[in-house]
Amino acid sequence: MDTSTRYTALAIARRLAQSAREMQVGEFGAGRPFLAPLTTTGRARLRLHGLIYELRVTNATPGWWICRMTDPLSAIMDQAAPPWLRDDYLALWPARQYILVEPLSADRWLALPAHPHVEHDGNAPYIPVMMHLVEGGDVFDQVIGRVEGSTVWYDRLDTQADPRCAAELRAALAERRPPRQLRRSSPSAMMAYAARLARSQDGQFSRQDDPLVTIRLHAALDIGGVSLVRYQRTARGLEVTWEQGGMIATTLVADDLHVIASGICLSGQDAQFDLSSVVGIIADAPSFAR
Repeated sequence: MDTSTRYTALAIARRLAQSAREMQVGEFGAGRPFLAPLTTTGRARLRLHGLIYELRVTNATPGWWICRMTDPLSAIMDQAAPPWLRDDYLALWPARQYILVEPLSADRWLALPAHPHVEHDGNAPYIPVMMHLVEGGDVFDQVIGRVEGSTVWYDRLDTQADPRCAAELRAALAERRPPRQLRRSSPSAMMAYAARLARSQDGQFSRQDDPLVTIRLHAALDIGGVSLVRYQRTARGLEVTWEQGGMIATTLVADDLHVIASGICLSGQDAQFDLSSVVGIIADAPSFAR
């Protein structure tokens, strides 16, 4: 072990020991209130001396709460957090715009980024996120989310967005109008609409499916004018089976939906296509090429 590693490990050990002492004597932890956004997992996170502690909260109810630590591993809810404390917490994290797509529980939604980050190859992946503690949201609403690491917290409705767009999409969904009949909206809104339209008849995703993957595949295939039949994750990637006019085909794609193996001869150019663009080429190919 080199000197720098030894000193770093020693510093971490000292910080852990100091945090443990403070928790035991009540200087910071035991009995002292702290703000915690709680989800159905019943876990609260507390930062002490730059270290993150995860505490188990007894009988947790999703929402914004003032909690009290009972021991170094556990906490209890004390009272609902006032709105200004919630706003102060959310202001610490970067704000992003999202479109609400599918409610998963009373306070948790699938959402699509309204303006996805453009990657180095020029693509903008519309990767869904799970948004927590949504209050009063409706499908297709554009909202502001706050990104804390891998967690996205609901902040508020996006007052910069035109509410008529979401209302028009909800009306079209009630009539089950195909996307091609709609007035063109943002790519994110059209993807959200296509995904909601393509969900199963009982309004829920299949239990064996990952809803984040399912919603992306439905949206990508609808843009290509075909329908999802099923998919499965393999060692090579996502094996996606789709259908158009009685023709069934299978395409192997990566997690970002770029093609690994199209199923037809593309002269080694498979990786130049994504799922939305390649399905039209496959559907138009002569039968002997499939």
